[in-house]
Amino acid sequence: MTPQPDGASIYSMEKNGDLHMQLHGIFDINTAIQLSAFMSESYNGQGNIFINMENVTNVTSQSQKMFESMLGVFELPKQNVFLIRENGVAFGYNERAFSEQKNEEKDIDGCGCGGKCVVKCNNCTCN
Repeated sequence: MTPQPDGASIYSMEKNGDLHMQLHGIFDINTAIQLSAFMSESYNGQGNIFINMENVTNVTSQSQKMFESMLGVFELPKQNVFLIRENGVAFGYNERAFSEQKNEEKDIDGCGCGGKCVVKCNNCTCN
């Protein structure tokens, strides 16, 4: 966990070769910079990066542009970054943002996605 000055926090873990991150609090410019830096330190260059934005309380208008810019600065693979849950969709990053899906009865491999993958997690057979 990385606490932010405004009370926002970033949690992360690796699972099935993917980096899973969860944000809590306000997503502003500072959070965008901190998240990107943390992703750069934590991402091993393999798999996807899933950012759960379910517990984000507010998204500021400039944070989207800063986040996209910082992905380039840290040379993170934009095609492997997925914003998930409703705030991820509202953030409007791109088509890789997604929320709840219809595959709830799946998750047969136990990857923890609950069958909600839009793209396959590494080793996930939900889709």
